[in-house]
Amino acid sequence: MGKPSGPMMFGDSVAGYTIAYIFRLQDPRSRGMKRTYALIAMAGRDCRRASRAMVKVIEVFEGIANRIISLAEKVLERESAASAQASSRPVTAFSSAPTFGSPGTMASSPQKLSSSAGDSTNRKITPVSSFLSAKKVDPDGFPRQSHDMLKAKGLTEIVGMENFFPELHAMFCGLLHALIKEFGT
Repeated sequence: MGKPSGPMMFGDSVAGYTIAYIFRLQDPRSRGMKRTYALIAMAGRDCRRASRAMVKVIEVFEGIANRIISLAEKVLERESAASAQASSRPVTAFSSAPTFGSPGTMASSPQKLSSSAGDSTNRKITPVSSFLSAKKVDPDGFPRQSHDMLKAKGLTEIVGMENFFPELHAMFCGLLHALIKEFGT
């Protein structure tokens, strides 16, 4: 089965017809790195009228979807540039890289290793829990994922506009006004 995107109309004369426009957004925090959204309009029970209205509805929905996609891409570019800039910072002396003492030996670390690597009874092995336990912190106290990766983004964060939904509502009202002028009530 292909990836659904674009316009579609479904329904019947009893339940009514629905016009939808499906689109996808890149989102590195979501599963599969993409999110799928749909703009949906209820079109009534008259198939001919719904089919005629579909042209205008899809035209407006496609414009809205393209705007959302372009806003989301701009936010993603800004975030990528910011993370690239943060990762290009020089490494300080307090980095997590191992420190070495005299040749062939490691300097002392917080976790002491066994003196004989071959002796399995003296080895200190840190048990790591299974991924099935869904623990956010491993037994050593280190987080399994960064906090940013755990928090899902809302659409206002994805497009970078706090007032996005009132603007979207205004676009829907404009579409409804145009449909009422063309087709009546």
